[in-house]
Amino acid sequence: MAVPVLADLRLTLAAMGQRTERCVRRYHERGRERLDALVRVIPKRDALLGPQRQRADDLGARLDRGLERRVTLARGVLDRSAGALRLSVLERRLDDARIRLDRTWRLAESLNPDRLLERGYVRVSARPSGMVITTSAAARTAGAVTLHFRDGPVDARVERAGGKAYDKPGPEQPSLL
Repeated sequence: MAVPVLADLRLTLAAMGQRTERCVRRYHERGRERLDALVRVIPKRDALLGPQRQRADDLGARLDRGLERRVTLARGVLDRSAGALRLSVLERRLDDARIRLDRTWRLAESLNPDRLLERGYVRVSARPSGMVITTSAAARTAGAVTLHFRDGPVDARVERAGGKAYDKPGPEQPSLL
């Protein structure tokens, strides 16, 4: 039987080790190439976040301008309000309101039905219902009425028409012939 020579075995082992090392190195290089290719394809951080960053900057600038505009508008409203809050303006408005109130009160007083009673008129109302009576037919229908004078009410009863009057007729004038 033939025994391999130690030198041949060492040479074969060294060749296999070199082949294994080249294989590992080749896989390592291919992996590095793939990684480099992927790194080139993947977008950069600025490319990913750039539009959002730009939008945030634009909105921040708009917010500043909007805040300045709002403050300017509020200052204008305050200035106009401050002009209306001067004492002379407020006193004039108060005097005008008093005059309008006095006119309205005089109108209400002139429309008060009891003001007529002070001038000698009488207000007639139906006794059970309190409704104001404006015609003689309504007075006859009601039967019992209340006469409202300036100094107080008086209850009265309506009698049929054509009855005997309560007042005495005046004396007839004697004839001169």
